[in-house]
Amino acid sequence: MRSNPSCKVCECYLRDVIDKYLAAGKSAHEIITGLSVRVNRSLSKYDEFDISYQAKRITEELTEADIAEKNKLLAELDMKRNLLEISAADIEEHEKEHRTFSDDQRGVLASFDDGDVFEGVDFTQHVPDVALGGNAVGIVFKKCDLTNCVVPSACEIEDCVVRRVSFCGNLYEGLEGLDCGELCEHVVRNDAEIVIDGVVVLRNVIEYADRDLADG
Repeated sequence: MRSNPSCKVCECYLRDVIDKYLAAGKSAHEIITGLSVRVNRSLSKYDEFDISYQAKRITEELTEADIAEKNKLLAELDMKRNLLEISAADIEEHEKEHRTFSDDQRGVLASFDDGDVFEGVDFTQHVPDVALGGNAVGIVFKKCDLTNCVVPSACEIEDCVVRRVSFCGNLYEGLEGLDCGELCEHVVRNDAEIVIDGVVVLRNVIEYADRDLADG
């Protein structure tokens, strides 16, 4: 005869279930929904079995196998109900421990959480010294572009591009924060005119280039 699972077994099962959902990229809400589905399936299975179980009990045809099966189904149902009692907030907290970002996800700038991992993310900022991460700790950057970024002191940086650059607005039209005039600090060539045999063949040639800045 199978007894109800211990709290330790429930906890291990809970972590396995949550890790499975997190690995699939599920949100806290989706995890709760998934656990609810598991509970409902077990409840339906138990209710279906209980119909025949009660009939056998009335006719005194119950066997040890029937009793063992009922205990098994009850144990499964109780365990899954225990999982469902875990609040969404608790699952969200566990979810944060596993958050990993990749590719170009600049949209996460305002929502860093402790322990976040960023791999291959382009955080390049148009102007120097833009702070990332707020007060979050334990952040890991792997193979990211951190150009013009100021990251938390308590973070880990692995094989990232870290530099300060003054970008020229004449080279990148429409980028916010880049307000360069025609003769800005980024001018590397300014030929007023080129005259050949007394004839002006080219006028007002200006070339621009971004400038690398010393560390602030």
